[in-house]
Amino acid sequence: MSRMWITAALMLKVLRSIDYDKTYIHCLTVEDNYGSKEERNFLLKKGYRLWKKISWDNVFIHHSNESRGVRFLVNLLDSVRNLRS
Repeated sequence: MSRMWITAALMLKVLRSIDYDKTYIHCLTVEDNYGSKEERNFLLKKGYRLWKKISWDNVFIHHSNESRGVRFLVNLLDSVRNLRS
């Protein structure tokens, strides 16, 4: 699993720089300390949905992952928890 740490000020710029036609990302966590909706709205347009808010992080999953069911979501949550430790 690849992980990339980015400051909040650069997050939207980084999200916009990704070529989503060539790069498939299963899930993203986006830090949300200030309640900004810009990142959320951008990711919704790219086929992601907000799956869960964990502390100050929003976890987005791509709509194509929803068909994988509960097992995928449990594994995703475990992965996010591991990022925190």
